[in-house]
Amino acid sequence: MTDRSATRTTDLLQRLSDADVQAAARRLPRSQQRALGQTLGVPASVLTDRPGAARVLRGRTRNRRPADVTDVAHRLVDATWNAVVDALGDHATDPDEVQMRVAVETVLPDHGAGAVALVLALCAEGDFVAAPVAATVLSDDPRLAPDAVGPLPDDETDAPGAAPVGTPIVDTAAEEAKRAERRARKEAEKAARAQRGGTGPQRYKKARGAETGRPAPTPGPDAPATDPLPPVTVAGRPVVGGTPRVVRPVGAHPELDLDDALVGRVVLAEIPFDDGTASKVRPCVVLAASGRGHLVVRTCSSEGGVVSRDWKSFPVGDLVAAGLDGPTWISDDERRIARIDVTQTLGWLATADWNQL
Repeated sequence: MTDRSATRTTDLLQRLSDADVQAAARRLPRSQQRALGQTLGVPASVLTDRPGAARVLRGRTRNRRPADVTDVAHRLVDATWNAVVDALGDHATDPDEVQMRVAVETVLPDHGAGAVALVLALCAEGDFVAAPVAATVLSDDPRLAPDAVGPLPDDETDAPGAAPVGTPIVDTAAEEAKRAERRARKEAEKAARAQRGGTGPQRYKKARGAETGRPAPTPGPDAPATDPLPPVTVAGRPVVGGTPRVVRPVGAHPELDLDDALVGRVVLAEIPFDDGTASKVRPCVVLAASGRGHLVVRTCSSEGGVVSRDWKSFPVGDLVAAGLDGPTWISDDERRIARIDVTQTLGWLATADWNQL
């Protein structure tokens, strides 16, 4: 589809509410949700489940080329587009005005004015035989007028929304929390070194010990037990109590990478239910990367659920290191998920827990 001006498409896209964006995104298959999220540079769950979805959409399409805006709009309302085509039936390639109005009346109750208006705008501003008919219906139906779809928000100065397409949104509160955590960790390391009588970071001592043949110093008994990210690393990941063994996924997954930066991490990720009807954000342990865009994980569940009663599951022993706030069980449910479905990193699985995998 080529673009002429996309002025109506752009205007309507800016007027969608959170409910409009979430409803349109939820109608898409999961693969299309992910593709839309990748186009906008956000996880799919930002568009389907989180408050502020419309603001994110506005910010990621503002000041973009008309062709880019058209592409995003078409991806978002693809399910509504298909519903209109189905309602037109044999007349889909060249409908007259009456047939288009009947199709609109059929789709409007379930899909809403915002999505239907966007479909007509995309058709009217694209190189379609039905473009004149779509433009007429769009201009004549007051339910599909821009003001009826929604007010035009004034959030030009909203920093997260104003980021260009493909730029991750920065949660300033989360970033500040991370900085506070790093400061606290440095203070804890400094206190631990003072108790051991040391002067330099532990990793420097270990390197000198290895060079001179002397054993590397280890944390004393008074070292803080609440530090979720100790400085000692093996294969790039922190060691929490001993040396971790190599854990390989059981299933066959392409392009496995056991040294990815997320291996050993406990993360939050959007995991679909087995029947594919819905999904849930839950903790997972990353076992490996699979290609550039996927991860192999084991899912986690809270105590009391089916997983905690499964003999093949086991409880997380060090909840602090893992960044978990309650009893959690790691299942043997091994999944390959899209990397973009990871919504947050929590902590590292302690070695004693990792070695049980």
